[in-house]
Amino acid sequence: MNPRDHSERWFYFGLIALTLGVFGQSVRFDFVDYDDPFNVTENAQVLRGMTVDGVVWALTSCDEYWRPWTRLSHMMDAELFGVRAGGHHLTNVWLHMAAVLLLFRLMRRLSFSEWSSAWIAALFAVHPMRVESVMWVTERKDVLSGVFFMLTLLAYVRYVRALSWGRYVMVCMMFLGAVGSKPTVVTLPSLLLLLDWWLGRPERMELSRPGNDRWRDGARVWLRLVLEKVPLLLLAMLPVVLTAETHNRMGFERMEESLPVEVRWGTAAMSSLMYVWRLVWPAGLAVYYPHPMSASWTQVICAVAAGLGITAGVLVLGRWRRELVLGWGWYVLMLIPPVGVMAAGGMYLSDRYVYLALIGLTIMVSGIVNAPMFWPRVLGAIMVTLYAAGAFYQAQYWSNSLALFRRALVVDEANYVAHHGVAVALDRQREMEAALFHARRSVELKPKYVDGWVTLGNLLASRERMAEAETAYRRALELNPDVAETWANFGVAQMLHGQWDEARKSMERAIELDPRSAKAHYNLGMLLAKLGELSEAKAAYERVLALNQWHENARNNLANILAREGRYEEALKHYDLLLRFNPYHADAHNNRGSVFYLQGRLTEALAAYREAARLRPDRTDYRQNLERVVEQLKSGPTG
Repeated sequence: MNPRDHSERWFYFGLIALTLGVFGQSVRFDFVDYDDPFNVTENAQVLRGMTVDGVVWALTSCDEYWRPWTRLSHMMDAELFGVRAGGHHLTNVWLHMAAVLLLFRLMRRLSFSEWSSAWIAALFAVHPMRVESVMWVTERKDVLSGVFFMLTLLAYVRYVRALSWGRYVMVCMMFLGAVGSKPTVVTLPSLLLLLDWWLGRPERMELSRPGNDRWRDGARVWLRLVLEKVPLLLLAMLPVVLTAETHNRMGFERMEESLPVEVRWGTAAMSSLMYVWRLVWPAGLAVYYPHPMSASWTQVICAVAAGLGITAGVLVLGRWRRELVLGWGWYVLMLIPPVGVMAAGGMYLSDRYVYLALIGLTIMVSGIVNAPMFWPRVLGAIMVTLYAAGAFYQAQYWSNSLALFRRALVVDEANYVAHHGVAVALDRQREMEAALFHARRSVELKPKYVDGWVTLGNLLASRERMAEAETAYRRALELNPDVAETWANFGVAQMLHGQWDEARKSMERAIELDPRSAKAHYNLGMLLAKLGELSEAKAAYERVLALNQWHENARNNLANILAREGRYEEALKHYDLLLRFNPYHADAHNNRGSVFYLQGRLTEALAAYREAARLRPDRTDYRQNLERVVEQLKSGPTG
């Protein structure tokens, strides 16, 4: 065995252990109420697993981005793990680990030393700013695009060393995988030009040409290298065009269009420098950083001057330290798409935006651990250890929604998204007054925050404060009348207020806006059941289950209707299926016991009622059902 291969093997083992040691804890974590419902837990196509219709949907439709491979990976997880969050988290960890190992291999192929390559890969693996991309199931697009990104660069290095059409096609295929996972890697073809310089392609191509006109030959060589990237540039345009068309069609918020130019450029320049500082001192990390909404020309000039100063210094020193040019160019090129100038929506800063970009900054300083002396390697190992400890601690905030958003409020109390997230999490824990406080605080901080008004309306409706709830829903509809979820929730509030006709119109409007909204169909089913239109309600619940087979309450309600129709065996099949993937659904146990009771199967009814009462000892009706069966069995069972 080659001694070099043997030593590299230990580096691979070390990187695997490091990554799993920090992020393996996520198998115990839950989903979070921040885009996870939209992308996974309430996404009808994803929850159906790998189906032909789902594959077509993943490849041909577009919501926030065109990202078919990310969608397919979520569908595969749903097929394997259902809605058990641990399996989805584990996939993220494996993909991130694969990207780490591929990065180490790439650095070795780019002639970095073993220690420098391992240090770059280790910082990429466990820097605290990696936590968001790995711990957040929704950010599957980061880790998956990272794997394809590394594969693209490795395929390109292989192509450069022995040019062939087959190898170039492989580069294109890997790049399509990257942009089809997350479009923010569209600048990768420009990075390949930087690799051309690093690998010495221009010099080799000039030497192979006769003639003495160096400048003309150099221009021709670079023109040829640029033209070589045209197929990749065309592939890069595919997700850009599809994403832009979808944003225009669906009315995605583009905050930067309403901001002055100095704010857009100022926040973009400042965020670029903030990432540099956070690489060194990653304190105050949070899931969401509200846009400052202001910046002066002085800030713009200072930030741009600092960036230009760093660039000038890099170009001067790059004559002796070429990794400075490679690293700074990598950072700038990979930061262009997600930075505030081009990014859509209300964020200008996010840890996940630099999942790939920060690799460039670590390349710049990788010479630290390549010094001939022993102590620089010790210093590098200490840095990795400290960052790993910080990442392990930071990852724990992603264990559930409440911990995540409370952490964001510690970082910034004026974070309106964090207040909204805390309100939703507290509502799930039935801490209603505290949830109301945070929901009100959210819309106080951001009066045009549609989700905040909808959540406030939901909370008020659950407290039967219908007039206030209606005001909140109407405010949300004033801000955006084309959100299906708002109409669906408004319909529930109207239903609880006894406004049957208005509720039906609202729910039908929700279905009209989004025919695939399981929530809208479910709410309509509840309304129809209350009106006694059981056949129509049953059809509504069946549509819900066709969209989302994991919708527990829809399956429970459908089984209840079947039981009322005397179709006991069909009802039991639905209860059994529900309890198979959620054995803690107390209402399903109770209803299942009632069906057994009606069939005269008292022993089975007793077991079902007993489990329901154990799960919900506060429910007097469950205890009464249990006591009734116990008394009948004492007096002599009939079945």
